[in-house]
Parts: sequence; structure tokens; C-alpha cells
Amino acid sequence: MDLQTINQLISMIKTSGLSAMELEENGLRIRLENNHVGLSGAAPAAETAIPAPVVPAAVPSAVSIPTPAAEEKAAEDDFLYVKCPMVGIFCSLEKVGKKPLQPGDKVEADTVVCAVEAMKMVCDVPSEVSGVYVETLVKDGDQVEYGQSLIKLKKA
Repeated sequence: MDLQTINQLISMIKTSGLSAMELEENGLRIRLENNHVGLSGAAPAAETAIPAPVVPAAVPSAVSIPTPAAEEKAAEDDFLYVKCPMVGIFCSLEKVGKKPLQPGDKVEADTVVCAVEAMKMVCDVPSEVSGVYVETLVKDGDQVEYGQSLIKLKKA
């Protein structure tokens, strides 16, 4: 995605009356928000959820693309991650016959949050930290690696 495309998206959101727009292309996700829908001179804010490729230095002030280091720092400050203890196949709680986690659920340390199947043996994966469940980062049946982030928690 180049600067011209981003400028076209900004123009589209200004003229369309939309309050937000999200686009994903080649692994880059950009979200534009128009917080002043219907007001003249409104400037949308843009952010990327995935570190963006190098962008030309002449980025207009209406586009705010955080640096990968800043995004990583913000993620580290607000979120905790349950890591995979071994190589195997990911299994959600629902797949192993337990009540699935819902966004907003409180998770205590040592609470089982998912399972990993390895060599026909299913091993529970407990959270090592307390927090509030945000999302599961992998899907049932995905191959997972040792140390891979599986579950995202918000600090309580």
C-alpha cells in the first residue's frame, strides 16, 4: 500500500460520511476513523494494527502511522500473553469439552485456558498470569510452537 492509496482512502472516508473504515492488503491492515462525521474540515486518524512497511517521509498529518517499536511497547504495557509450553496442535477449551472463554472473562493464574495435543496426548495449558480474556490468537487444529503466544489477556 503506497502513500497515494492511503490519501485516496482518506478522501473516501471524508466524502462518504463513514465513521470508520478498515482495509487489509498483503499482510498490512490499516484502520481510518473519522471522529467528526458530518463536520467540515474533519481529519481522520489512521493506525495500523500490524507493523507497516517503510512509508515515504511525506506522510500527511491526517495519517498517524505508529512505529513498530511504539506499537510493540504499547502492546507490552497493556497485554499479557499465555505462551505455548510445547510443540503440538492447538485445542480450544470447547474442543476438549470445557466452557469456552468469552471476551471480558476474568482469568486467574493457573486457570486452564486451552490445550495442546502432542503425540495423541492432550495437555491442558494453564495461564501463568491473571488478567481479562481478550482473544485467542490461533485456531483449533493449528500447529503451534514452543513459546508461541496462544491467548491474549488484558492486564487486570
